Amino acid sequence: MRHSMTKNEIISRFCVSKEFKDSIKLMHPDYLHEDLRSEVLLVLCEEEEWFIQELYYRGELKYWAARIMLNMVKSYNSAFYTTYRITNMPVPAWYDAAEEEDISDRLKREEVEDRALDAINNLHWYKRELLQMYLKLGSFRAVGKETGIPFQSVQRAFTNACRELKNKAYEKD
Repeated sequence: MRHSMTKNEIISRFCVSKEFKDSIKLMHPDYLHEDLRSEVLLVLCEEEEWFIQELYYRGELKYWAARIMLNMVKSYNSAFYTTYRITNMPVPAWYDAAEEEDISDRLKREEVEDRALDAINNLHWYKRELLQMYLKLGSFRAVGKETGIPFQSVQRAFTNACRELKNKAYEKD
């Protein structure tokens, strides 16, 4: 008859196994390896003795532990993720550069928006009014019905106004 190992013996053997160590090394970021190792072992220790024995004797313990690790590392609502990944994430070296890039992009977008507003204000009154009505009513047919102007005339005037706005908004001074 085979000697039945206790839960503690199984966990002790498992935590020094090559498979467990290798699977921990696969997880990123590297600085969390020891924390992850501790958390997985804690989960193993919290399980019932019969459950750990069943997994071990069926050869499923390493797969179950790997699934636990993946859930801890990848799941946004896992306790490990919220405790270690979010609070201990180092600030990337590129953080400041990205912030400056965002400001630069925002300034460019605001410049284009300002030019677009100027271009709208400089449209012929007819095109400006049709554009405003279209934005308010949402369709060429509604504008035509409201004003009595034929649908195709509204559509043509709107298309010309948009083309004019686009050209003015993106032209360089």
